Amino acid sequence: MSYAFIINPAAGRARAGRLVRDLEDWLTAHAVAHVLLLTRAPGHAVQLAAEWGRRLPYVIAVGGDGTANEVLNGLLETPAALGVLPMGSGNDFAKMTGLSTSWTQALKGLLRARPIPTDYGTVRWDGSGERHFLNAVGVGFDAEAAYRARWTKRFGGLLGYVVAVLWTLCRWRAPWMHLRWEAPSGAGSCRRRYFFLTISNGACSGGGFYLAPHARIDDGLFDLCLVDALPFWRALWLMPRVMRGTHLGAREIELLRASRIEVYADIPLPVHADGEVLTRGAHALSCTLRAGQLPVLRMPAYAGKTKGA
Repeated sequence: MSYAFIINPAAGRARAGRLVRDLEDWLTAHAVAHVLLLTRAPGHAVQLAAEWGRRLPYVIAVGGDGTANEVLNGLLETPAALGVLPMGSGNDFAKMTGLSTSWTQALKGLLRARPIPTDYGTVRWDGSGERHFLNAVGVGFDAEAAYRARWTKRFGGLLGYVVAVLWTLCRWRAPWMHLRWEAPSGAGSCRRRYFFLTISNGACSGGGFYLAPHARIDDGLFDLCLVDALPFWRALWLMPRVMRGTHLGAREIELLRASRIEVYADIPLPVHADGEVLTRGAHALSCTLRAGQLPVLRMPAYAGKTKGA
């Protein structure tokens, strides 16, 4: 089999770039037919994936969640399967594939893995923007924290995000949001002040926050984590519990499962997809699940080990 590796050399504080030669040597030594493709700018991975997804059966995103997101958005009109070699700051989606965090062990796993139908999502906002996502869409506080995290990545994956979270906590005020959702059990709606909400395909966001600890990437549903308006001290109390995935019993937390979600607000909202900020000014957005429509290289029968399972 032949593999195209799309490498973001800036991922993981340039770790991916430093490992290009080692990756080339390993693949050559193990007689793996391959091509290595380095991205040059944001969005370049989308173009490379669209091109090489028509040439080769497997396209591997080498980087973090942002790189995997770009490769996804390029592959959807091709027959190729997606693989992820985790070398970014968070690697949240890669946690759902059953691969090792060691790049050599993860690479061995990718070469043994076979394409398995996997869910992904599509987010649209304000009638003009659209993006497909693998792991999660965040609206409100966590999207603003993702925006701030662009300047705190130098501290490392999870630590950098924690610094961004604490910075944002001091300034964030929960907006009113109107939600509508569709689920197998029926439709619903509500209007409340939400600190934030996260629409999850995978269990983990932000490099180590298990907002949807029981989410799986092949169950045909989003896990929607709603967090009510809460004071600073209460947010600090919840933070370590979210990192352990033990927060679901808290009075401010509600978890819903749905295949489609709509969010409306009177004030502009920040929105991220897979950790990449899409906008800081959305007034309306929708997320739709694409159940089993993406072939992903992952371990057989593995759809993401739920936190605590």
